[in-house]
Amino acid sequence: MRRKIPVINIFILIGVLFLSIPFVHAETAEEYLDNGNSCLNQGNFTQAIFYFIESIRINPNLAQTHYSLGLAYAQLGNFNKAVVDFTKAIKINPKFTEAYYNRGLAYGKQENFTQAILDFTEASKIDSNLPEVYYNFGLIYAQQGDLAKAILNFSRATVIKPDPKLNPYLAEAYCNRGLAYIRQGNFAQAILDYTNAIEINYRYAEAYNNRGVAYYLLKEYNKAWSDIHRAIALGCAVDPEFLNALKKASARDA
Repeated sequence: MRRKIPVINIFILIGVLFLSIPFVHAETAEEYLDNGNSCLNQGNFTQAIFYFIESIRINPNLAQTHYSLGLAYAQLGNFNKAVVDFTKAIKINPKFTEAYYNRGLAYGKQENFTQAILDFTEASKIDSNLPEVYYNFGLIYAQQGDLAKAILNFSRATVIKPDPKLNPYLAEAYCNRGLAYIRQGNFAQAILDYTNAIEINYRYAEAYNNRGVAYYLLKEYNKAWSDIHRAIALGCAVDPEFLNALKKASARDA
């Protein structure tokens, strides 16, 4: 049975937290792997790497160890080494969905979008029910300006698991699809998506901000102001140029 290994989304890196964790002696590769995963889950990536390397020294044929080592390197921003170890994990286990997915994320951080798309495609072939894969597909296509493919993949991310308790990417998928619709000039559809995002997370400052922009573009200035006020209250840094444009168009200061 394959060990349950955490999947870490690295498109948006969390802060690296170094904890002082004493060395725990181990004898087997599996014990070193378990110790490394404990450090990884606690944010001590440097010590996790030590344990994973010791595990590999004892047994270089554990796909999970190479995968976890790749996660640790990715969290430290060393995407070249992350790609190397995700690749080793895949060579050992060609059906390792998470390794393809996280290697795709690492390629994405390197702006190697062609390879990232290939890896996400492989991950989706193995398991077609991962909303995070389609969400990141959407991010890449949006960045490349292919809005039709971006919308298609954000849509897949919303329908595969429509329950936000099971899909932590749901609100973000709606919000990013809304941005793609704005770029297409479909402001009404964008508003629907931002509203869905807000219903999932009522403190989603960026969704209020973007919905306010969509209302502005539809010349519904009172609704725009309402959303912008909410976004500011939630800590969103609203574009000063947009605020000036809204003030001028609505003939009001706030």
